[in-house]
Amino acid sequence: MRFTAVLVLTLLGGAARAQTSCQTTPTWSPCEIVVELSDEALKAHPNPVASVDVWGEFRSPAPKYRTYRLPAYWDGGRRLVLRFTPDEPGAWTWRVTGNVAELDGRQGQLTATESSREGFLRPANLHFWFHPESLAPHLWMSDDHADLFTMDRAAFDRLAAARVTQKFTHLRGPILAPGAQPFTAPDQPNRAFFAEMDARMKALDERGLVVDLVLAPDAATLQRTFPEWAQRERFLRYVLARYDAFNVDWDIAGSFEGAAGGRNIIRELGVALRRYDPYNHPGSCGAQVTSSPLLGDKWMSHVIENSPDAAVGAIEHQQFPLPLVATGFAPAGAKGAAFRKGLWEATMSGEWPTSRIAEIESAETKAMQTWAETLAQTRYWELEPYFELDGGRAVALSGVEYLVYIEKPGPLSVFVEKHSYDVYWINPATGE
Repeated sequence: MRFTAVLVLTLLGGAARAQTSCQTTPTWSPCEIVVELSDEALKAHPNPVASVDVWGEFRSPAPKYRTYRLPAYWDGGRRLVLRFTPDEPGAWTWRVTGNVAELDGRQGQLTATESSREGFLRPANLHFWFHPESLAPHLWMSDDHADLFTMDRAAFDRLAAARVTQKFTHLRGPILAPGAQPFTAPDQPNRAFFAEMDARMKALDERGLVVDLVLAPDAATLQRTFPEWAQRERFLRYVLARYDAFNVDWDIAGSFEGAAGGRNIIRELGVALRRYDPYNHPGSCGAQVTSSPLLGDKWMSHVIENSPDAAVGAIEHQQFPLPLVATGFAPAGAKGAAFRKGLWEATMSGEWPTSRIAEIESAETKAMQTWAETLAQTRYWELEPYFELDGGRAVALSGVEYLVYIEKPGPLSVFVEKHSYDVYWINPATGE
């Protein structure tokens, strides 16, 4: 369902001009309010990324009257952009604040009507995911591509289309990708890179995919690219201003180990993420084994595990009341049966899978699709690891549903509550 948003702009003294793309934006879709700096403001801020501190405050309709505060980002020349997503229908008001006098106090209004799009993602019931506005459960299945924002555009479009058909719900990729140059220097964003990234984020959003947005491959890359804390903070605020209005979850880095002071860098950025993100998107950090050692910093919403050892997930599922995402459920380069074994063992440990599959179509993409189609037939949002069995591994909602993975031929005993049950056998390689 589409709707019209009516925007009322109040501009004082004619010092700045504003325009918007919010007129036809449904709820849960990003829109943009663009404000152009005057000549005087540009003289005072020759590098707006480094010195402009402008925010938009968006107030929701009655009776909730929630306020979302989002930073503006510089988009070249005179352009400052406030990218915002309304999350409920009704009359919204907005106001600009910041250190550019001619913009401070500017205000406007937009009216939004309801759409059929799903809301942003949240953790639910300890180990699961859901969309809180609709209360719909969310089946996390992601695919990780280091070149998601740098591969050939035609290849990107083929990948995105295929992954939707294959039932993936997420795609994962880094901003500071190997070989890419999103920033030519600290506080100097590459406008061409981010224009293309904007187009790809919008394409993924239109396909209904959540983006697992990784800031950098590791803490060392963050340290090398932005040597000073103030530079790293401005980088975070810049990319958050551009992409927080999309359905994303934030990964501070692909791993936190291996850099002097790496954990402190991750902690500082994680705490800043919670301070700047009004939508409170899920946030975590990748790891060589597991990011659970970072939980004491109290900013992560879920744990990322990068070990092919299913025991890591099984143990941490019992320890931590948070969702667990498995980015390394199979050994590097694993194919066929080894890949499927890692996928299903991670599932039986209570983890949500993120694969690394280079091919558009393969036995591994078929295995992932079978996984999604199988889980979709279950109450996956309530299944927990289940141990009352021999000859297999299982997750279950006791007395209602049991999902059992049988790794090897042989006798199988599942001890269940006394009821009548329908029994289905599924080939994890083909879905038959």
